[in-house]
Amino acid sequence: HYKDQPLLGVIDHQAMGIRCHGAYGLGAFANEERLHIDDCAPGEAGAEARIGLPSLASFLRPSDSSPVFRAVVGTYPNFRAYHTCYAHTLVAMGGLDAAMEWDTPLWDLAATQILIEEAGGRYQTVRKLELPGKGHFYSAVFGKPALVDRLVEIIADALE
Repeated sequence: HYKDQPLLGVIDHQAMGIRCHGAYGLGAFANEERLHIDDCAPGEAGAEARIGLPSLASFLRPSDSSPVFRAVVGTYPNFRAYHTCYAHTLVAMGGLDAAMEWDTPLWDLAATQILIEEAGGRYQTVRKLELPGKGHFYSAVFGKPALVDRLVEIIADALE
């Protein structure tokens, strides 16, 4: 990161033979194939959208953010729970329409923003917490632009 902006990123799933990499202005790739995230067609960001998110336990620490989890799952019941950056790779490669992380260190998201944005998707930080003695923790949503916009609205409403 340079001035809070990513310049390049790599997510390597060595055991699966998948390496996603991207650099600012140069695109994003899975192995040798260029990645492209298409936006949702009008009305497509409905309940059938495939959303990856951590389990409820991740929304309970360091503070109770369970209303966010419940609001997202209530709107998008076709969700998958992932606790790894594999969800990030699935979004970049088209296996998920969007995903989110909640209260995670920057290194867990460091490559994601550049990969998603260089593939044509949207990445939005929705919360940044400072935890004394532990540093900053981030919550972010990423994927198809219209779906990310809708998820950001749902999260904002749930946090009120």
